[in-house]
Amino acid sequence: MELTQAIRERRTVLRFNDTPVQRQLLIDILNDAVWAPNHGMREPWRFVEIKRETIEPMCRLIADWYQKNNRYTEEQIERWYETVIRVPAYLVVVAKKSDDLKIWEEDYAAVCCLIQNIQLLGWERGVGMVWATNDFIDCDEYREFLKVKSDEKIVGVLNMGFFDREPKPRPRTPAEKKLTSL
Repeated sequence: MELTQAIRERRTVLRFNDTPVQRQLLIDILNDAVWAPNHGMREPWRFVEIKRETIEPMCRLIADWYQKNNRYTEEQIERWYETVIRVPAYLVVVAKKSDDLKIWEEDYAAVCCLIQNIQLLGWERGVGMVWATNDFIDCDEYREFLKVKSDEKIVGVLNMGFFDREPKPRPRTPAEKKLTSL
């Protein structure tokens, strides 16, 4: 697959089939994705793989948090739970925080580049994803469950899996409409 093709054809995938995402495939994707640009070769990222047997307790913890914090109705939480419990794989991408704002901005941007690499590399291999940044990523119980340290930030949760139907593309604004020349 050509790079331009991967960039233009990659879609956010919300519905997955039951095919498992093998750990070696995940590792292969990550070993290519870590070539993302990052200032000073700080490599400010780390990953938390959610194993199949851990998905149910993780989703239950989030559902309980939603309920406790009155985020959604019980019916909405149940519908959400029935969807997310079937996601074949989850990967949490964590960034090391810095008190130096310039370093933190550079590192956060690098981790975002890394996540885009993961998505493109997954797409190339037939793995669809959604990059989630829901409000629960900052809740103490979830962070503790994932063993995220106080000097780290969850940049995204990648719901991953193989899919049967490719989502339709949505139009993009042509770049020349957003380009300013001085």
